[in-house]
Amino acid sequence: MSIAACPRTGAGCAAHLIPQPTMCPDPGNASAIQGSLERGRNQGLFGHATLRWFTTGGRAQTWKTGCAELFDVASLTKPLVTTLLVLQDCSRGIYSLDTAIGDLLPAAHGKPVGSVTLEALLRHRSGLPAWKPWYASATSTDALVRAVAAEVPETPAPTRYSDAGFILLGALASRERPLAQRLATELAPLAGLAADQYAWAQSAGASRHVAPSGFCAWRQRMLRGDVHDANAAVLGEIAGHAGLFATAEAVEALCRLWLVPPATARLSPSLREQALSVPNDGRPLGWDRVGPGPSQAGANAPAGAVGHLGFTGTSVWLDPATGRGIILLTNRTVAPGDGAAFRRWRAALHDQIWSIWS
Repeated sequence: MSIAACPRTGAGCAAHLIPQPTMCPDPGNASAIQGSLERGRNQGLFGHATLRWFTTGGRAQTWKTGCAELFDVASLTKPLVTTLLVLQDCSRGIYSLDTAIGDLLPAAHGKPVGSVTLEALLRHRSGLPAWKPWYASATSTDALVRAVAAEVPETPAPTRYSDAGFILLGALASRERPLAQRLATELAPLAGLAADQYAWAQSAGASRHVAPSGFCAWRQRMLRGDVHDANAAVLGEIAGHAGLFATAEAVEALCRLWLVPPATARLSPSLREQALSVPNDGRPLGWDRVGPGPSQAGANAPAGAVGHLGFTGTSVWLDPATGRGIILLTNRTVAPGDGAAFRRWRAALHDQIWSIWS
């Protein structure tokens, strides 16, 4: 794979460390992390990448390879936007975790999925399919939501990661205002996001700093500023499961809303606790956990860490006990193959960082 040209200049980009208040006092560690990023790019695993780690104490450090600033963060949209908005609405008493989706969303009313609770959707135990190409036959946002709501959940419902559930949660959270508007008017001011730190599918293309995410056979074009997920493309702007474009700094700011005192993030303490606590079985609310087997979080990840992966090669892992977070944004979907080599590289990178912190 040839490395993508700089989205700003069209030229090749060098890897570089962004000066920040240090969290990695050993220059050898900083250099080793930079070397890991460079090796991943040189191996053709992605064209652009940003790695950022931070603590709740305000310290942060960033490494980059390539010149892109904005990335399609794909499923990081689930915890950073959709889950946060749904739990804020629950905290305000608009609805509760045990409310059935059919009582709130007309498309689900009277359907088999209508009895599934918001908690089951957030914990990925709705019984809905993981993914289907609903975009192939749906010509509008409403049509795609209706198609998802028509799916018959498997019973008894297993814990199965599902875009479908978050498409319905996104439709719920956008009943009165689109998710993009809620992000801009509710979450961005709360997190202190600058306007150039985030975007959504229909606005990211205007940025000269956005990383391309590969060729789409369905749309027959290279994607740059268009959301990679085709179902999200039909849903427009930000969908419940994907659609956010962000810098690493923006992802950090949204992550910090999960680590500050709950009232600051407009969350009830109990709901925040359920989102950041790892259950004995299943998943936290809106987040993933470190698995019992090989994990993309790395073998050295704390057992209590929560995080999420994005299909485009993005990830975030938080350790609520220490207030530390690791953010990795790449455009791995420009590379050929099934991503197995990228997954091995990412797990090793996370291991490298957790080891420095241990």
